[in-house]
Amino acid sequence: MESPTVALITGANGGIGRAVAEILAADHHYYVVIGSRSLAAGQYVAESLKCRGLLASAVQLDLTVDADILAAAAYISETFGKLDVLVNNAAVHFDMTYSLSVREQWTSTFATNVVGTAVLTDKLLSLLRKSEFPRIVFVSSTKGSMGAALDTTLAFQDLAFNPDDASKAAINMLTVGYAKVLKDVGGVANAVCPGLVDTKMTASMGEEILASHGAASPKLGARRIVEMATLEKGSGVSATFSSRNGTIPW
Repeated sequence: MESPTVALITGANGGIGRAVAEILAADHHYYVVIGSRSLAAGQYVAESLKCRGLLASAVQLDLTVDADILAAAAYISETFGKLDVLVNNAAVHFDMTYSLSVREQWTSTFATNVVGTAVLTDKLLSLLRKSEFPRIVFVSSTKGSMGAALDTTLAFQDLAFNPDDASKAAINMLTVGYAKVLKDVGGVANAVCPGLVDTKMTASMGEEILASHGAASPKLGARRIVEMATLEKGSGVSATFSSRNGTIPW
């Protein structure tokens, strides 16, 4: 029996991450590992997929906790012996938590979005290299684009600069770095902006702002991420930054 394509999706207990996991499991028959800070929340999603006859399990994965990262890597190694797809979706948006000081906003945002993502990816690299075609998708944002930052015709230019923007710019650099790291084994790494999506994370923006900027459903936001996660071997698509609407400048 052919082993399934194994994908770990971080922050997959809700929102975009959950939508990605559901599509990969249902439409592409991947075995999805649900990464979630709350193990119970992750298990709930995994069980909902298993009840539909799909392949899924969950791991507790707080990107600021090294023990979680080590345990997740050990589980994947012992269970599958490889990792085919890593979707780095988990992120925090502390700049919307105004009770935090400026230092706390920046430190907390980078601890998860950048440092945690980098540590997890590094820990999983050996498992990715055992795949016949390793793929990494970094969930980024147009707001992290240097090229788009001064384009006043784009949406969100009226919103204040925040730590999340800078963290996404750093994620873009991780994308390019891992595209180079995986090149010798034919692996790829790409960054994707899902666009503004109506999720728990963006709820604090308010319904009026979400509606005026055309917030998408999690399923629509997941579309381009899934496309990058399911690339065919030999496609040559790597070190790119895009959304469902096309290429985004770095």
